[in-house]
Amino acid sequence: MKFTRLYDQCIVPEILERTMSLATVAKYRADTVKHVRGDILEIGFGTGLNLPHYPSGTRKITIVDDNPGLMRRTRQRIAASGIDVDVRILSAERLPFADASFDTVLSTWTMCSITDVAGAIAEVHRVLRPGGRFVFIEHGLSRVSSWTRFLQRALEPAQRVLGGNCHLTRDVPALMAASPFRFEGTECFNAERLPNTHSYVYRGIAAKGDAS
Repeated sequence: MKFTRLYDQCIVPEILERTMSLATVAKYRADTVKHVRGDILEIGFGTGLNLPHYPSGTRKITIVDDNPGLMRRTRQRIAASGIDVDVRILSAERLPFADASFDTVLSTWTMCSITDVAGAIAEVHRVLRPGGRFVFIEHGLSRVSSWTRFLQRALEPAQRVLGGNCHLTRDVPALMAASPFRFEGTECFNAERLPNTHSYVYRGIAAKGDAS
């Protein structure tokens, strides 16, 4: 147990920093983060790689992540951003915020590592204001290759251990379809220059219906 905790807090942050800062990933990240607005909550903050891509008028964001080791990597990045960041070390499965607290919730490559991802999506919906938006980009189960799906399922047990509970087979469209959200726009594609087992990406914006 102690080794697992040490690995998650010391090794996983290094792995994420190296893999998630690739130029290809940064391009998709920037194209996603530009859609945030208003009062913003980011779930799965990681090592703070989204910070440089926030719109120039962003003054404050609230972030959650349940890995203290990841948070230790963010201090310089937060200071350089000029953004006031309210840091919460906790899981997105139980958010300590009142209903209708935020205009935007942002998730970038986060749903793969949440144990109760359906519960987290329900929490995101709860804390959004009517008309608020859930902006996301996630990797998941391939929809174009049965061979890739076979490999994803075979590799997932090791990936979960080595990658901080990262799942390769999350069916993001099914998860979102089962939620109360209304889609504003979604796309799925193979990200460039990434292994096929990790490259199938879902990107979209889901809206919370207006109060009625």
